[in-house]
Amino acid sequence: MLGIYLLERLWTDGAGPRNHNCFCLTVRTMAASGAASNLTKWASELAKGVHGYWANGRWKPLAISARHRAKIRKETLLAGGDWTYDAPRKEMKTVMKGHKVDRLAEQKRAKTAELMEKMPQMLAEMKKRRLERKLKVKTEK
Repeated sequence: MLGIYLLERLWTDGAGPRNHNCFCLTVRTMAASGAASNLTKWASELAKGVHGYWANGRWKPLAISARHRAKIRKETLLAGGDWTYDAPRKEMKTVMKGHKVDRLAEQKRAKTAELMEKMPQMLAEMKKRRLERKLKVKTEK
């Protein structure tokens, strides 16, 4: 029989807590039908959403607590049932983030090499602008 194993604490003797709090652990199984009945009982509520839903322009949380929802999920999966009420998972990132400096270093080197090729032309343009500005200032005086 499929089921969940629950541990119960029982006093080893009838004396109660005075007797050094000795516990004996016993195992009890819960029938799979209990899990199925819980799922059928809450299926309509679970279908509304993972955490809640919008109704009449307001956010309404589920009527079932997260702890109880997790318990029902666990019971259902252990009983061999299907659990379709989880939110779809996002796709895993394939590229590791790393440090930004390491990621951009190659791009920076390529851009620097490109600018170094243009450097003589850029210097010539700068000298030309400087000379024009100098001549303009002299003509104004």
